[in-house]
Amino acid sequence: MLSEIKIVKEIKLNGSKKGLISIGELSKPYGNTSESVVSIAISLDGDEIDWKVHIPFENLDDVILALQELKK
Repeated sequence: MLSEIKIVKEIKLNGSKKGLISIGELSKPYGNTSESVVSIAISLDGDEIDWKVHIPFENLDDVILALQELKK
């Protein structure tokens, strides 16, 4: 089975005309035996992905805490 992404949120990328931040769940990102991950993708033109990161769900709480620290 191929990887499949379910986008749950798209956010306008501040400072761009058409840019988007897409947040979703990517199933089987590294093959049939791999666990689903959170996928965060940045598109500067709203179409082609320029950057992306995959975060295991087990690390999500720590990533959220780190982001909240940066926001302070």
